[in-house]
Amino acid sequence: MADIIELLECRDEGALDLLRTHYGDYCRAILLRLLGTEEETEEALSDVWMQVWNAIPPARPRHLKAYL
Repeated sequence: MADIIELLECRDEGALDLLRTHYGDYCRAILLRLLGTEEETEEALSDVWMQVWNAIPPARPRHLKAYL
């Protein structure tokens, strides 16, 4: 979603809330299948959001879901 990417580029912390709302279940499901426990999944999910925050900018992915 371009709006989320624009907010991330502006360093608006509301972008993290939007990421969680729009992509949280998707990312959680993938991580849970890979890691197997809720605890590890939640920790990894926090790491995902931090990595996205640190990567955008300079990255500007065309497909945010695929990027995640």
